[in-house]
Amino acid sequence: MLEKLFKSKTTTRLLELLLFSKPLHLREISRRIDITPIYVKKELETLEQLGLVSSKKVGNLCIWGINRRSPIYKDIKNLFLKTESLGALLQNAFKRSAIDYAIIYGSFAKGTENEKSDIDLLLVGKINQSSLMRIISVAERKTGREINYVLWTKAEFLKNAQEGHHLLINIIKNPLIMIKGDEREFRKSVGRGSDRSF
Repeated sequence: MLEKLFKSKTTTRLLELLLFSKPLHLREISRRIDITPIYVKKELETLEQLGLVSSKKVGNLCIWGINRRSPIYKDIKNLFLKTESLGALLQNAFKRSAIDYAIIYGSFAKGTENEKSDIDLLLVGKINQSSLMRIISVAERKTGREINYVLWTKAEFLKNAQEGHHLLINIIKNPLIMIKGDEREFRKSVGRGSDRSF
């Protein structure tokens, strides 16, 4: 999907890498996405003209990073989280599982993350613990970020929603990224409990 949007597999891979990593020099970027430095540089310069990446000189090296000040940074990041990278990985992993909701919340969903931020993930439903640990491990390697997850059964979620659990209230008061499940239904379930918690 994103390859069609950005017209180039290289552009998609570059953005995916830079969205989740600290700023990197050209040869490191080239090595990580396995594309020649000359072609990578050309793509980076195009992305810089579009305002999606920025560069700075550090000694003899030119360091490239995602431009978090770009007016479309949050939209691009959310698009990647839902369709590529972590989102695609989690959607595929949970497709046949009994997970009702998979939600990214916290700094990543709000767009206030920094290079050291981890990714907060709420899971509601049933999944084998060892399967989940494998999925999380793959996701952490892919994004280069630690993933902190909370796993509740459907019954635990409904009980916590009814009692106005602070985590759920915090999640619905802020932007979230719904990887699996119906966001309106989730907000409705939590909203009913939050009315009773005040």
